[in-house]
Amino acid sequence: WLFLANDTNRSVDLFTGRVTLSEEQIKSWVSFSKELSIYSRKTKFLYIISNSKEKVFPEYYPFDIADKSLTEVVESIFIENQVEHINPQSILRKNKFSYYKTDTHWSDLGAYIAYKEVLNKTDNIDYIEKPEFTDVEVIGDLGSKLSPRERSIKKKFENGLLTEPNIVFDNKLSKTGAIKVLINNEVTNNKTVLIFGGSSMENFFPYFSYSFRRVITINLPGSVVDEIVDFEKPDLLLMQNNERYLINPGKVFKTFYDSPLSKA
Repeated sequence: WLFLANDTNRSVDLFTGRVTLSEEQIKSWVSFSKELSIYSRKTKFLYIISNSKEKVFPEYYPFDIADKSLTEVVESIFIENQVEHINPQSILRKNKFSYYKTDTHWSDLGAYIAYKEVLNKTDNIDYIEKPEFTDVEVIGDLGSKLSPRERSIKKKFENGLLTEPNIVFDNKLSKTGAIKVLINNEVTNNKTVLIFGGSSMENFFPYFSYSFRRVITINLPGSVVDEIVDFEKPDLLLMQNNERYLINPGKVFKTFYDSPLSKA
């Protein structure tokens, strides 16, 4: 099992508790949470924590876990300020294939587990039942850092007989600023989901295109643009962020041009 280390997010120190939130960071999280709570009054809203692999499978990790994690502190702030969120750590742990050995992100199966949790939490019952997954050999973002490169088996989602959604807009950017819009006219409802997220969103958002007529994905991890929410008026608003980024709260940007999206 390979894990991230020596990264700018100090993932090892986050796990062991050497990194904690300062008083100033806690104040920032409280302020951010109060802004997010407004969205719960506008539409169905959910903040999704994409767990670090070592938090889900600590038995493969060569460090001792902290008594209280930074994530728990953030969750307590969310609860106090009535910010709807999910931390799928315990449900992901139940399936050893929810991650794979040579990457930091969840597998397609792990993304499906999180997707189903989101729909259950938001009272949406139109989810893909009995999806098919095949074993594929991949390198992954951690396997690529070694020489020779390491490979492992990943559970990959197979579309099967499901109708493929149409990508009606793609600005062809990668990382921050990437925007895609998908339409699936075979979906019986006429609902829209708007997702702001990061790298863990890539194999996560496609599932929603089988449950919602229109899916908009915007790469802006842990943050949101108010102007876009007001324009789209989504039936479901999701914010996704990787657990290792939780040391800093996101931002509520008022307009597109105020946000990093315009620069990208």
